[in-house]
Amino acid sequence: MKRRSWREIKAGLKSQRLPGRMSEPVSFWADFRARARLRVQETPLPAGAAPRALRWALAAAGVLILAGWLGFQWLPSASAEHAPLNEIKSLEVLASHSAVLIMNDEPSQSTILWVVDMQSENGNKRDT
Repeated sequence: MKRRSWREIKAGLKSQRLPGRMSEPVSFWADFRARARLRVQETPLPAGAAPRALRWALAAAGVLILAGWLGFQWLPSASAEHAPLNEIKSLEVLASHSAVLIMNDEPSQSTILWVVDMQSENGNKRDT
């Protein structure tokens, strides 16, 4: 397609003659509406490969982000490797007793609680 220069556009506009009299607004809009009905106003968007690929790329990115977040939540942290799984932070024994022994076993990562000479509610001595 050949591009037109500004001089050619000016000459073309000068050569066109304007109609002597403009039509009335009512008749103009009636004619406009009648002609507008003859043309398709809404054209469907072309189903190309680019929009489909973009949707798949966004879906794949969302799945990867979700999988990464879930995987990160289930990974043990570095501090959890050295901390015991069971740890007693505080203890209150209501029954009478002579001693309390708390032992942490590192190989099995367990905690042992031993209450010595604990008296039961009816006064019997129990080994716990």
